[in-house]
Amino acid sequence: MCCAKTSPFHLLKEKFPISDWSLVLAVQHGTEHVRSRALKLICENYWGPVHQEILYWLEGKGRRLRKSATDLAQEFFLELVNRNAFREASPGEGKLRTLLNTALGNFLLNQKQDAKDQDPGSDPPDHGFDRGWAEHLRDMAREKLQQYYVLRDNSKLFHALFLHLEKRIGKDTYRELSEFLGISREALSTHLSRMRKRYHTLIFEEIARTVDSTDEIEGELKYLRGLLAG
Repeated sequence: MCCAKTSPFHLLKEKFPISDWSLVLAVQHGTEHVRSRALKLICENYWGPVHQEILYWLEGKGRRLRKSATDLAQEFFLELVNRNAFREASPGEGKLRTLLNTALGNFLLNQKQDAKDQDPGSDPPDHGFDRGWAEHLRDMAREKLQQYYVLRDNSKLFHALFLHLEKRIGKDTYRELSEFLGISREALSTHLSRMRKRYHTLIFEEIARTVDSTDEIEGELKYLRGLLAG
């Protein structure tokens, strides 16, 4: 678990996913260099969800602010860093995304004074942040999956099968794909099965990075699928 007493800072050098709370501990106890890198990784990991939530917020009430969603996202992360928002955070408080979502909600409420509509009931949406989180994790898994096939000179196979990772393939589509790739239906079925398995493993790894215990992964997977299906 990321809250173990052993130092988490060496994990910053690894290529494998680093848990969110390991990054927070690195911010709290690391050297200046480790702290800066951990903060950078947190911002990179949650830029997508934060930016998406701000877009929902801006569009939800037809707001007209002097700042763009990108400007506001940058201001939000800068504010977190400047006020040392992670100083007393701990895994006991729940998921890091919940902490960030709460902080973002407060940040956006403070931005209402710049909105022309001045709508007093315009709170941030309930699921925009989590949906952005789900989309970000999915996109990260897809990007890593593509990199895997590109590095093995299998870009053609990836692009042919990518759109069929999460849906059934009919007989006609199977035939067309087999002809396009110049392989048998049996070989196509094997490639598709392997790609799906690797994709699901990558999704699993991305979620594992965001939780404090492996016991939470299955529940998070179910939640992620529900968000993406909605």
